[in-house]
Amino acid sequence: MTNETLLRGFMTDAARNAKAAYQTVLGAVLLIEAALGVALLAAPLGVSRLLGLADDTGTVWPRFAGLLLLLLVLHMLTGRAMPASAKLLSIAGFVARAVLGLFLIALWGRFAIIGVAWLAAAIVLATFYFRYFQAEVMNRP
Repeated sequence: MTNETLLRGFMTDAARNAKAAYQTVLGAVLLIEAALGVALLAAPLGVSRLLGLADDTGTVWPRFAGLLLLLLVLHMLTGRAMPASAKLLSIAGFVARAVLGLFLIALWGRFAIIGVAWLAAAIVLATFYFRYFQAEVMNRP
């Protein structure tokens, strides 16, 4: 009787499954963030009203936030295809999401809900990436 965990085929399948799970979760998060970024660019006053901000906040800051959000999405999208070779991009994306989430939580109000969502996304993505990275390292001879 052989130990199945020591077989290379089992570890290759585990790494492939972990990669697919990470890419799926990252794709879902990036899709939500891209939709929010486009909403901030297309209807900044609508999003400002949804957050409970006054109409005199203008449209510059929401559009700037939408542009930055789309840049973050593009930044992380480059590492989605081959996450093993884009370790630094992925880790920088997790850290950026966590810092942004903490900043929004510190602002309190309705921003705290968005901050909690961003912090949760950073934690979930980091967890799935760690599982993928661990499976990839265990797959190496």
